[in-house]
Amino acid sequence: MGGGILLVDTERLEAIGLADAAHAVYALQLSPDGSRVYGLAAPQGAAGSAILAAVDARSYAVVATVPTRNTSADSAFLLYKP
Repeated sequence: MGGGILLVDTERLEAIGLADAAHAVYALQLSPDGSRVYGLAAPQGAAGSAILAAVDARSYAVVATVPTRNTSADSAFLLYKP
């Protein structure tokens, strides 16, 4: 079952959409310049690794995905360091 990321207009405090995700998303981190949202998604299957996805904040398009080796979404976290 897939998941998604709820898109919120922070000025009006209203939901404005849902960005679909193929996997359940456990953590989000916004880049300091606001151009990217990084999401940590659960793996597919018991033996898989969590997936780090980079999403363009304007178009909501996934611009990159990277598997995190030997890491489950339960035991991982996101930390952005420029």
